[in-house]
Amino acid sequence: MNQVRFAKLRKHIRPVLILSAGLWITGCSSAANELFETYSGPQATRDNFVVCHGFSCRYTERVNLTESEWSEILSLFEPDSRSAEEERDRIRTAVARLEQILGPKSGTEFDRRRAPNTGKRGQQDCIDESVNTMTYLTFLDRDGKLKYHTIGPAETRGKIVDGKWPSNTATVTETATGERYVVDSFFHQNGELPEIVTLSLWMTGWRPEKLPHEVER
Repeated sequence: MNQVRFAKLRKHIRPVLILSAGLWITGCSSAANELFETYSGPQATRDNFVVCHGFSCRYTERVNLTESEWSEILSLFEPDSRSAEEERDRIRTAVARLEQILGPKSGTEFDRRRAPNTGKRGQQDCIDESVNTMTYLTFLDRDGKLKYHTIGPAETRGKIVDGKWPSNTATVTETATGERYVVDSFFHQNGELPEIVTLSLWMTGWRPEKLPHEVER
């Protein structure tokens, strides 16, 4: 195939590939907030709540946290945080530990990092991760452990055509400054520390410089 014919073929194929990629990762759309209200939200309690998996909450598992499990999580915030930065570090630890506790209960203990949308049970996309993290943050807030932050809505970035891979994330807002931060578990496997960075940085397409188990798509 000569270069001219190849260039013409590439011109026609590229839009199809972009569209296909967009359909392939439709799990990472702007639906996280709606799914949170549907499957979690105000009605969720530590005795009876949902863990989403299978991409965009295709599958949901009813789980609970025992008193001893929740006491362990609360102990991570004792004594009280002395700054917003310290509280964010504790949020990271709490979310990771909750994933470790709930993984075997929900069948998500082998969730891989940044996995493509295949609809596989036990695997989570960015929407599953966002909904679940928002649930965990809600429980922490109800028990008065978020003293420097309020819970924000999930946020979305990327549209493929703008050169950014679509993704969703849970967020918190620092009360004193109004600065918003993402709490993003999608970068890592189940039970690993989520990333917390400013929303403005995350929206640029930011990702950790070095990730364990790195596999470029």
